[in-house]
Amino acid sequence: MSIEPGSRLGPYEIVSRIGAGGMGEVWRARDTRLDRQVAIKVLPAALAANEQFRARFEREAKSISQLNHPHVCTLFDIGHEDGTSYLVMELLEGESLAERLARGPLPLPEVLKYGMQMAAALDRAHRASIVHRDFKPGNVVITKSGAKLLDFGLAKSSSSPVVAVSNEGATEHRPLTQEGTILGTFQYMAPEQLAGEEADARSDIFALGAVLYEMITGRRAFEGKTRTSLIAAILSGEPPRITESQPITPPALEHVVTKCLAKDPEDRWQSARDIAEELRWISEVGSQAGVPAIVTRTRHSRRNWAAAAAVLGLLLAIGASVLCASFYRRLREARRVTQSEIAVTLASLQDAQVSVSPDGRRILAVAASGNNNTRLWLRDLDSGQSRFLAGTEGGTLPFWSPDGSTVGFFAGAKLKTINVESGAAQTLCDAPFGRGGSWSSSGEIVFAPNIFQPLMKVGENGGTPVAVTKLTDSRMTHRNPLFLPDGKHFLYCSALGGATMGTLRVGSVDGHLDRQLLDYASTSAYVDGWLLTTRDRNLVAQRFDADALVLKGRPAAIAQDVEWYVARFKGVFSAKGDTLVYHHAPRPLRKIMILDSAAPRAATSGDPAYLAFPSVSPDGRHLIVNRFDPAHRNSDLWLYDLDGTSNTRLTFGGGNMESSAIFSPDNRSVAIFEYVADAGATSRSAFSIQPAGGGTRESLSFTTGSYIQVEDWSRDGRTLLITEQRDKSGNDIEVIHLDGDRKPLPLVQSDADEQGARFSPDGRWMAYMSNATGRAEVYVTNYPSASGKWQVSTNGGERPFWSADGKQLYYQENDHVVVAAVHDGPSFSADASHVVEALGDHIADYAVAQNGRIVALREIDPGSAPLTLVLNWRELLRGK
Repeated sequence: MSIEPGSRLGPYEIVSRIGAGGMGEVWRARDTRLDRQVAIKVLPAALAANEQFRARFEREAKSISQLNHPHVCTLFDIGHEDGTSYLVMELLEGESLAERLARGPLPLPEVLKYGMQMAAALDRAHRASIVHRDFKPGNVVITKSGAKLLDFGLAKSSSSPVVAVSNEGATEHRPLTQEGTILGTFQYMAPEQLAGEEADARSDIFALGAVLYEMITGRRAFEGKTRTSLIAAILSGEPPRITESQPITPPALEHVVTKCLAKDPEDRWQSARDIAEELRWISEVGSQAGVPAIVTRTRHSRRNWAAAAAVLGLLLAIGASVLCASFYRRLREARRVTQSEIAVTLASLQDAQVSVSPDGRRILAVAASGNNNTRLWLRDLDSGQSRFLAGTEGGTLPFWSPDGSTVGFFAGAKLKTINVESGAAQTLCDAPFGRGGSWSSSGEIVFAPNIFQPLMKVGENGGTPVAVTKLTDSRMTHRNPLFLPDGKHFLYCSALGGATMGTLRVGSVDGHLDRQLLDYASTSAYVDGWLLTTRDRNLVAQRFDADALVLKGRPAAIAQDVEWYVARFKGVFSAKGDTLVYHHAPRPLRKIMILDSAAPRAATSGDPAYLAFPSVSPDGRHLIVNRFDPAHRNSDLWLYDLDGTSNTRLTFGGGNMESSAIFSPDNRSVAIFEYVADAGATSRSAFSIQPAGGGTRESLSFTTGSYIQVEDWSRDGRTLLITEQRDKSGNDIEVIHLDGDRKPLPLVQSDADEQGARFSPDGRWMAYMSNATGRAEVYVTNYPSASGKWQVSTNGGERPFWSADGKQLYYQENDHVVVAAVHDGPSFSADASHVVEALGDHIADYAVAQNGRIVALREIDPGSAPLTLVLNWRELLRGK
């Protein structure tokens, strides 16, 4: 029987192909009786004719039917139709663990969470006398509810043989796998399986250990250039220690994995249940003490920890909060590296930053405080109390005074300070686009007031700022200053605007010293002879003589996948004394989703990638996106055929991190703005128009060193809307008349940021977003006079788009797309918005075509990692 979309297997209507495995194809289908989506696994006819494969297929059905566990894929039904055998299973929405591992190692909390769930699922199978025999990342799906184990095609029952039919027709009982036959996937197979011996539950435990190892390190436990060398590695080799690549991994966790990977089954854990309990214990140590769960580097007996936790929890219950301070103090004094997770909803990547107080006891972060607003968030490590600082709405890039009483930050185009206890706030001076500050022991603040200005110094009580660095190019940016202990010298980042690389330099408040320290730019922290920076999303430390201002030795890695904003050379981390805090955030993959009917679908040519800045053609057939290449650490614009399979690269500059484009109303041309980083960390900007399919470019006559976003092209083809980032007024909306001199002319300009402008279809209105209220909201003004202003969103809004008839206005609210009905009339008016339910959540960006098609970029695995707190982190560097 031919299987294709629209065909039926019994009551199940085939919708689309999901994929294929060793035991058949998997299809998405609709159960017409219950109107639910299911997954159907079909045994191909060629395999169905094979007695062994057919028996194995039937065994999978029997195996799964015996299992009822929240982390095992549920079997709904089994059937036969016109000679086709099939299983009907739960449809799992998510990504496989293999897909997730392609982006690198998992954060520790996720390793423990999914590890417990996988171990529990295997334990349930083993208790039903079922051995999986092919446990690997590809057979685990990560869903919203956690890990799900599937594909029991190679499973075997350890209690009963398989019933098969011999060639003579007589029924006989025999093992399906003859002696010496190898089944499974080599990288995760136990030595006894490779030797062709009988596999039991401990073989699955070996595979679980290999999977856990890969989740922690991002690399396979056993590797080889050939199959032979791989088998030899598994049979006689040992994987590198986990702490070599992940130094802050708890020894208890490494012990769990190492014991799983023992060559002799007798030396391994004897049950998956024991592994689940061990992982649960590691994740919960310290939780009874009223502080975040802490993973210790030196494991004590459970009895001692449990007793201490119980006593401390009891005292805390009667109000002895002082014990929290004692607890953290004793952890510090013990000189053991401890790690915990602190839950906080960080603000957007552009604004996200953390700062540890000088005494290492408090943490500041830029966090979301509800209603899409942001404020400074303070966490006291001694008491465990957290609170938002009133008066810091819209604040970014906080930094502490030397005594820890006051915090400097940027908000409302000003440099401000606030006392963390009294709440007394003060405005020091203008800072239109603040890009970092640092407070010296002598009472001076060095800060970056704007993007293309030198660093300035100002007194802690305000005054007239004075430049302390010099720009050698109008496109140069200086930012992210950090005072050294002498209060006279500071580190800072220097780069040309748009470059993806720069340098870390040493400057002085008297302006007499300015020289390069590192050949890359990064936010930095200095603690007792160690300089911390972020390089290639790795947090590294290197010895630094703050008196001689020279680096010594080699850098040592502390953590991987630290959140990194490439355009601002900013890693989200901070360290003071024994306290280190950072945000672990792997770059999110995004999938192209199309909504042109009642249900969204994935684009045919839209494999998950690192995508941004979508622009859909007016006819809805093509999409231009900025696609990041992790292998070469650059990005370019690509043209996607949404209904086909072809993708075309449009730009070849390398390092076009912020490039964007927009289609002409006739679909034939695109306007492109590029920021191109050239050799030597220089950069150039280019604004041009070219045929949509590629070809000769026509450069526009004006040049700029500023960042520009191309927003919209009028329906008559005569006008472009752009956003230009200006030194004094921030992001402004401008127009370019293509039938005129093609010079940008201001349209909407204020002290706030305005961007994301879109013409209405009839050209009467222009929608845009502004942060004039302290957060982004969507507004509409009349065009071309821009004399009126109507607010559309009320709960935060970004990226407005008009429907084809102009009667609806779409915009993004958090990670949803919403729509408001627009009324005809001489004045603008619109109804309250409602969510476009069909698109769902986790929408990172989107665009709307003139024909009404919505194309969205949906994040895969968008979970927000908490802040990672590491106490006594310098112990990680002992001997380095």
